[in-house]
Amino acid sequence: MGLIYSDCVCGNSERVIRAYIGGYAPSPMTPEQREWCIREADHAGEGYYTRGELTALDDKKLAYCVLNAWDMYVKSNCL
Repeated sequence: MGLIYSDCVCGNSERVIRAYIGGYAPSPMTPEQREWCIREADHAGEGYYTRGELTALDDKKLAYCVLNAWDMYVKSNCL
């Protein structure tokens, strides 16, 4: 997705998601980035979010949903 910060231990996708959540992303999400986030939150959230509600969110809230979905996925499938 784009931004690289050398001191971060997160992967590239997570760094970008956190940039949008933190409000320091350099530009709004492209339609392709938004679609990636919607698919990611839908998949990792395992039905918690609907496509309709994700589509209506601003970039910051959409990014938060992706991070939250990843967290839910780990808690339900990996621990």
